Amino acid sequence: MVSAPCSSGAARVSQATRAIPPDDGGVRSLAAALGTALDTLEIGGRVRFQAELVAEEILTNLVKYSSAPCSGEPVEMVLQPTAAGLLLSVIDRSQPFDPRRAQEPLRPATVDNDTSGGLGLHLVRGAAARLDYGQLPDGRNRLDVWIVAADPVRSERSE
Repeated sequence: MVSAPCSSGAARVSQATRAIPPDDGGVRSLAAALGTALDTLEIGGRVRFQAELVAEEILTNLVKYSSAPCSGEPVEMVLQPTAAGLLLSVIDRSQPFDPRRAQEPLRPATVDNDTSGGLGLHLVRGAAARLDYGQLPDGRNRLDVWIVAADPVRSERSE
C-alpha cells in the first residue's frame, strides 16, 4: 500500500495492491483480501459491491479459462480511489484477452433453457463505467475497470 497526504495534511491511503494466487484458493481468499483493502481505502456502498463482484468474476475467469495458473505468477489487483469512485486494475501474465471484444452470451429463450453460467464478463461490463485493456511493456496484460458511485454512462477506449 502507498500512503499519500491529503490536502488537509492527514495521511490517507491512495492505493492498495494485492497479489492473488491464480488458483481456486486465490479466488476463495480474494474476498478477505479485497475487503481489507476496500476498508483501508474507505470504499463502501455501491462502489464496494461492484468492486467485489468485478474482482471475483475477473479472477474466476483467469483461473478457469487462461494460462495464468500455469505462469506461476500471482495476479496483481490494484485499487485506486478516484473522484467518481474506484479504478480497479488487474495485471496478469496469461495469454492476451481483451474482454471488450468478447461476444455477449446468448440469452435463453426460456428460463427452462437457462444453463446458468458464462455471464461473468456480462456482469463485469454491467458494473463498469469504462473498461480499458492493453499490454504492458513487459508483456503482462492490464485490465482497468472504472467503477462509479452513480449509474455509469458506458464508454470504451482502446489502447
